[in-house]
Amino acid sequence: MTAHIDFHYSTDCYEGEYRGFNIEAKHCDQPENPWVMWDCNTPMLSISGRHRNITEHAEGDNIQDPLEYYTEGQLSRHWKALCKILDLKVKEIELEVRENVECQNAEHFNEERRRIFDDTLYSLKPSYYQNASDYIDAIADMFNLIGIHAVSTSASGYSQGDYAYLLFVLTPEHRKRCGFSKASEDKLFKEWFETDENLWAAWAFGDVYYFDVIKDGAIMHSGGEYYGTDHVKSYLDETARMTVDFIIEDFRQKKTNRLKQLIANKVSILQRPTILNQIPYRSDYF
Repeated sequence: MTAHIDFHYSTDCYEGEYRGFNIEAKHCDQPENPWVMWDCNTPMLSISGRHRNITEHAEGDNIQDPLEYYTEGQLSRHWKALCKILDLKVKEIELEVRENVECQNAEHFNEERRRIFDDTLYSLKPSYYQNASDYIDAIADMFNLIGIHAVSTSASGYSQGDYAYLLFVLTPEHRKRCGFSKASEDKLFKEWFETDENLWAAWAFGDVYYFDVIKDGAIMHSGGEYYGTDHVKSYLDETARMTVDFIIEDFRQKKTNRLKQLIANKVSILQRPTILNQIPYRSDYF
């Protein structure tokens, strides 16, 4: 079993040691938003601040309009369940639909239901006076009703006011863009949502790190960004160890190659250690 780096918090960073090298994990001052810089992140929106500011990262997917994803058949089958999600009374909606529709057929009934549900969902949209969770809970429930995995959750930071409501939706368009199967999604969606929530919170609330590999006080290599305080889960630990392994192997290879040159050039055996000791712990790879 591979031994992880035993990090401990010092004055301004996490410190650890691996194979004679010091590893320091430090906060990134201006980390990149992974939903802006990376591909194939789950479509999401966040609601934060006193004024319930909505920020959406969905690559064009309309995750604030779940009814757009409903077929006519699904709307006919699930309209009563939608009433429950939106806190509407079934009998009142049924009466309103029949009163407002001149042609008494299923198609026109659905058009009127869509209008009512759209208006109701819009009325839940958060403001200074409205709870944001009602809005994203309703959206998530409406997606889940037709088998599109969605989750509404929240995240908090270390300071007062560091709080946000989050919605993640695995849209069919997202699955097509990223090339994974519905079977994989059905199996892994809970794990994906947990990863998404932790990733967003790490970025939003300042838990993003880079690492320095240090030997004899000199920085050999720096790498980042890694999201989250768990340096094993974020792969900072593994990447730092791989970096040290490479530096050591590269150093050994350089000494071996240099020794072969010294032997070929018939350099005195007494001078060889001095020359070999001048080879630095640096790699042309980085």
